[in-house]
Amino acid sequence: MVSSILRRGWAAVAISSEDAQLGDGALNAKCWDTTWPPEDNVDVLRVRYALSTLAKQQGWPEPLQRLYGVGVSSGGVFLTVLARAMPFSGMLLVVSPGSRAALQADSLEPFPPLVAFVYMTRDHWASVDAVHAASEMLAAQGVRAKMLPCGPQPLRRFTLAERIEGFPASLSSLFFDEVLRLPGVLDADGFLRVDPRRVPLPQREYYLPQEQGLAHLLSTALEQQRDRLKQESASTPMHSAIRATHASALLQAAKKDLDDVSLLREPLLSHGVASSREYEAVAEVLNVLYARHEATRQWAEQVFDEWTAVRAPARGPANLRT
Repeated sequence: MVSSILRRGWAAVAISSEDAQLGDGALNAKCWDTTWPPEDNVDVLRVRYALSTLAKQQGWPEPLQRLYGVGVSSGGVFLTVLARAMPFSGMLLVVSPGSRAALQADSLEPFPPLVAFVYMTRDHWASVDAVHAASEMLAAQGVRAKMLPCGPQPLRRFTLAERIEGFPASLSSLFFDEVLRLPGVLDADGFLRVDPRRVPLPQREYYLPQEQGLAHLLSTALEQQRDRLKQESASTPMHSAIRATHASALLQAAKKDLDDVSLLREPLLSHGVASSREYEAVAEVLNVLYARHEATRQWAEQVFDEWTAVRAPARGPANLRT
């Protein structure tokens, strides 16, 4: 999503919530303050100050001529509160129905004319009913609110490599083979049968024990593959040298991938998909494929195109993630 913003020549501003805390050199995921009214909201004060400070540093005019907001989950709820305290030209709420109090309030900064809700069909929190109710509140105020659905999507061999920048194709393929093709995880069409965030107890025997990590799993698979190639070499002497060389090169290349991708060094949890900070990218992709409450860039291009068609922004957007 950020690359799409930058490609259009816009400025992308990512701001963390007051609740986000530094730990081990990285931000822990925390929720935004959703307190109503805006004057009692800690994050409203912080974000307004941060944007004003940045505008002065960059020499941008104040108030900002064109400001767009992207909010995910609690970030979307917060965004609707913030929008009643400062003007936005457009808003994109991802897996979020916004703040009911903010949507119903009168005599405050009006909502922008363009608001889009991206929701997931299996989401119980930002459900289709909750998003529909929010869009109806906006429509009553003359705001054109779009509802954009995201349904389940299949997992393919190179899905992780295609969706995660820098993720090696060889590891994407091995992940597909050694983890997600275990019985009970995918259906015949490649769709996830289980929620990646849950431990499906009836099928627990299909999942990896906690002490086994993904790096260990893939290394073991590579060793087994090399052993199979060696056995084939023994049965076909004419090609034994070629096969042995191929097996050695394959093993070394894959091990290099393991060394290069620190995401894959953390252990898997007992339900078979990692949810640690270091493995967040893979976990997010699986959640998106299952279509249940996750940040997604789906529909973002179309929304940004619509913002551009109305009027090219001078500045924006502020990216308010959970």
